Amino acid sequence: MPVLMLSLLGPVHACAQAPPDRVEEQYGIAAGYYERGEYVEAIQAFRQLIQSHPDSAEAAMSHFVLGESLLQTRDHRAAYPAYQIFLQRVPDHPHAKRTTFRLAECAFHLDWQEQAVQLFERFIERYPNDQLNEFALNYLGEV
Repeated sequence: MPVLMLSLLGPVHACAQAPPDRVEEQYGIAAGYYERGEYVEAIQAFRQLIQSHPDSAEAAMSHFVLGESLLQTRDHRAAYPAYQIFLQRVPDHPHAKRTTFRLAECAFHLDWQEQAVQLFERFIERYPNDQLNEFALNYLGEV
């Protein structure tokens, strides 16, 4: 099943030579890697930001985009906890819906069938009119 791409990072800053000290600059650099499809670099940059500024708002969002970057490299095992942390930190964020779907998708690809079924069913129940329900139902048909 193809991976759905997202563009949700906002403005992208130019890349710097030395690691920036400010969390906003770090996020801009990491987001730039993601927007350019440089997922390995994005993964490294988002992980560094999370480690350097774990309690920042940028770190919370970084967990989501880290998950997206990992998903693009097909590393579902590493993406799953990134999405979990994002939902724990900001459960009411506008990306919570997509994150719930992504968790189910990761569980499916990891052959965690019971978990995948529960998560896809939870997604459909919480978001009955979402366009991703078609994909969720397709996944459920394959479990």
